[in-house]
Amino acid sequence: MSLEKFNWYAAIMRSIELNKSDPHYRFVQLATVTREGEPRNRTMVFRGFHPSDQSILLCTDRLSAKIKELSMGASVELCWYFTASREQYRLRGPVEMMDDPSERQAFWLKLSKETRAQFFWPPPLEEVQHEQSVSLSSISLNDQKPPQRFLLFKIKPRRVDYLLLNATHRRIISVVDDQGWTSRAVNP
Repeated sequence: MSLEKFNWYAAIMRSIELNKSDPHYRFVQLATVTREGEPRNRTMVFRGFHPSDQSILLCTDRLSAKIKELSMGASVELCWYFTASREQYRLRGPVEMMDDPSERQAFWLKLSKETRAQFFWPPPLEEVQHEQSVSLSSISLNDQKPPQRFLLFKIKPRRVDYLLLNATHRRIISVVDDQGWTSRAVNP
């Protein structure tokens, strides 16, 4: 693949296609930094790309601890490893909260009932009382309207670090500026 023709979005779409048989292809690691400068990392589920700008879509509970880190305005980084094709992408960029009611509702309706139910559980990090558990049957879902706790956000990559880990290791760094995307091959 020539660098003049390297396109991170096309490459990641190819990786998704090559790895679709493994449900783990949807899991990404989101890294943030706290106000105190401490790193935080967690696994999240990739929910697609925004059709207008190829931003990565994710959702979370507005009550989770990561919201403070996401709202600080700093860049975050996703690490996405595809096991079948042995490729890793590190995508860095700013976070944008998506508050448009119609976008939130359309996205909400695409989520599984099990995923929607999580937004009606007790708040994250709340101490569990008497081995309580939450079952789907105990939750009344309003399938038409997402609860206030449901937060949809996107990460718009400004830097993509692609690493191919097969017999011929290859690494490509792509960055965007006012002139568009440029890529360069670097030593792995």
